[in-house]
Amino acid sequence: MFGIKAGDEWTGARATVDTMEVSNGVATPRRTAFRAYGSIEDSVNDFASLLKNSPRYQDVIAAGGNAGAYAASMGKSGYATDPDYANKLNQILQGDTLQAALAARIAAL
Repeated sequence: MFGIKAGDEWTGARATVDTMEVSNGVATPRRTAFRAYGSIEDSVNDFASLLKNSPRYQDVIAAGGNAGAYAASMGKSGYATDPDYANKLNQILQGDTLQAALAARIAAL
C-alpha cells in the first residue's frame, strides 16, 4: 500500500514492478523491488514501524495529526524520489474523495 522499497535488509516477500524514479531531476523508468505483504494490516504495521523506528522520519512522527505538516515532512524525508511528492500527497489528503469519506465516517459515529 505504501510503496516501501525492498532493500537488501528486507527479508520478506517482494514484488518487482516498473516504476519511475527521479534522480538528479530526471525521471527514469526502472524495475524496482518493493516490500510485499500478506494483508493490508501487515502493510500498515510495517509502514508505521518504518516511520517510528527510523530517525529519518522523526519530523513525520512529530507532525502528529497535522496533515499538512505530515505531507511536508514526508516530502523532505526523502521517502519518495519524486520532488513533488509532498504536494501530491497533500492534494490527496485535502481532496474531495478523502474529505467526503472522512465526513461520512464522522457522521456515522
